[in-house]
Amino acid sequence: MRRTLSLAVLASALLGACDASTEGENYNPPHQAIITPARPVPPGTAPVGTTEYLAAVAPPGPPLTPALLQRGRESYLAFCTSCHGSSGAGDGAVIGRGFPAPPSFHQAQFLEMEPARIVAVVTEGKGRMLPMAERIPPLDRWAIAYYVKALQLSRIPPHMVPNEGRGP
Repeated sequence: MRRTLSLAVLASALLGACDASTEGENYNPPHQAIITPARPVPPGTAPVGTTEYLAAVAPPGPPLTPALLQRGRESYLAFCTSCHGSSGAGDGAVIGRGFPAPPSFHQAQFLEMEPARIVAVVTEGKGRMLPMAERIPPLDRWAIAYYVKALQLSRIPPHMVPNEGRGP
């Protein structure tokens, strides 16, 4: 009986303390402590699913310029070489650590791939490749796609490069 009385007194004291702490003017619910204001959206980005974002990743993409190709090279080196290697052969540094090699960009099926498809793969991921939409802005995805196409062309012998109106 004495133990039951002690537990009852302890329980009422604890419950009384809880009531006092949740009804006062200074009460701050625990969830308010972890709420932080939203970070500002960096320039050149748009929330996924918005019209602006969808337009940024939609074909035909931005026009190819030397500056965009240079931007693609820089982004490719930063985000892609660890797996795909600097030449796109699928021989990046992670292969030496036991990670399966990604396919080479120089295989026939990838040579025919349009830049818009490369942008989609960078955005959504494929196979073991994670989606990079949160890491790489849309313009940089297009730049990477154009750079991958340039890497592919760099391995094609000059006599096999399509003519495309340059004359005989």
